[in-house]
Amino acid sequence: MVENLLRGDTKHIKVYASGESSYKLKVTFKDGNTLEGGGGYVESGYKVTERIKDNKIETDINLHY
Repeated sequence: MVENLLRGDTKHIKVYASGESSYKLKVTFKDGNTLEGGGGYVESGYKVTERIKDNKIETDINLHY
């Protein structure tokens, strides 16, 4: 869990998938509004960048084989 990020902050989280996997992302803003999305299918070697905007989550997946 990542907490108390401010606008413009960056946080790196490493998660190791030993095979095929998936994940979900839920963001709760200070005002109580939430966003869900991002993620999806991942497997070992994927590098995922999630950009949290005011009204959406943008997912960028790079394959590192």
